[in-house]
Amino acid sequence: MAGSTGSDGASRDAPPARTTRRDFVRKLGSGLAAAGIASGGGLLAGGCAPAVATTRRPTTLASAEALLVVFSDTHSAYERYPQLLAAIDQVRAQHPRTPLLILFNGDLFERGNVVALRGGGRADLALLEALSQRAPVVFNLGNHEGALLDLAEAVQLLQERGATVVSNALDRRTGRPFVPPAASLEIAGRGMVVAGIATDDLATYRPGVRETLQIPPGPDYAAEQLARLLGDAPLRVVLSHAGTLDDQKMLPAVPAGTLVVGGHDHLRYAHRQGRTLYLHTGSWGESITLVGVRQGPSGTEWLHESLPIALDGPGATELATLIQAERQAHLTAEDRAIIGRTECALPLREAALLAVAAVRDAVGADVAFIGNTTFGAGLPAGAIPRYDFDAYLRFDGVLQRAEADGATLQAILRRANQFEEISFDVRTGEYLVATPLRSLDSTRRYTVATNDWVRLNAERYLGTALDFTPLPELTLKAVVARRLGG
Repeated sequence: MAGSTGSDGASRDAPPARTTRRDFVRKLGSGLAAAGIASGGGLLAGGCAPAVATTRRPTTLASAEALLVVFSDTHSAYERYPQLLAAIDQVRAQHPRTPLLILFNGDLFERGNVVALRGGGRADLALLEALSQRAPVVFNLGNHEGALLDLAEAVQLLQERGATVVSNALDRRTGRPFVPPAASLEIAGRGMVVAGIATDDLATYRPGVRETLQIPPGPDYAAEQLARLLGDAPLRVVLSHAGTLDDQKMLPAVPAGTLVVGGHDHLRYAHRQGRTLYLHTGSWGESITLVGVRQGPSGTEWLHESLPIALDGPGATELATLIQAERQAHLTAEDRAIIGRTECALPLREAALLAVAAVRDAVGADVAFIGNTTFGAGLPAGAIPRYDFDAYLRFDGVLQRAEADGATLQAILRRANQFEEISFDVRTGEYLVATPLRSLDSTRRYTVATNDWVRLNAERYLGTALDFTPLPELTLKAVVARRLGG
């Protein structure tokens, strides 16, 4: 996902005072409680929610003939890379005789991470090399592979680190593909073909890179090319970074029994369509998905299990040391400046709801909403340096205000907060994180607030157009920083 950037305007003159639990809950406003997050003795009930453990118990994956470790959209999530690698080592230790393959569905890099930007993605490439030392890696190009470098240069670096790279993207300068559209390999004595599909939404690629790309629409490409590329391989896999909406249109063209891995939308869910398994694996290193392969009475069976990656879980020491060295080398005093504090670590969902509550209150609106991929990582407990804040809130932008009647707002909110399992056919891919309303009167008018990225992409996010007025004195990062800081 790409968004607008700009100055956040937050004051860095002095570290803010410690936020107490009472103040912290007050700052969140009604958003978290109304969303039901306070239930079960969690965050708002007093006491921080415990970290999620990564220790696994025996599952049906024990019957798998081969295991695929699947993830995407890590976006230079250096705070979780060592733990992610350690989790994969744990999987290998628990399944020592089971062949392993790693599928990485794009967006390794993040330009908004200043350590990645200034260091040329050294830690990202170190992760990829470490993965390749543990198992074969097939990598599909996402829209952030050109975030730090020209895409052709990035492809070369990925290949040098041991990855087999696939994509349907063409280099407009030469008319040739950057990499092959599919890769053939063998696992557990069975042939496999893995095809890669990129998003054709060029606005999500970095300026300077998007002009070099020629990418066909995913559904059209799938209808015309997938059957040929996948052929009659016993195991067929599609890595699609096109996003849920395109994938919904693409699935009818996918041969039955295929594993289709989605990405780009920063979602985590699974959907079965006959014998075909379609899944999203999360983002920012917060989880990976293990997919087991076995032969069943009707053909290939795909088993799956999502594995959360805890921030305070065990980490791979060598990678952690390299990341620390990269931070020491590239973070400035401004990057380390403390802009706020939290009493508890906030997972991404709660951290995102905090931000939209801050926007609502700053604008004086009834409801506020922000696109879900504006948010990256959650928030750590304690002091929040600028570096971590920027990983949490990836993009800035001028806040916007509009009015909507109750019926229109109700339709917009039906598309929002797709945190839970919902029907595949109503998923919108990227979605709005919105402050919830306890009740909604279809006969009255409401004031709504958002940022300029949602305004520019209103049809995609809102399903309608609203007459927004920009509020140049209010920017997204400044408003959220103030909420965290005082």
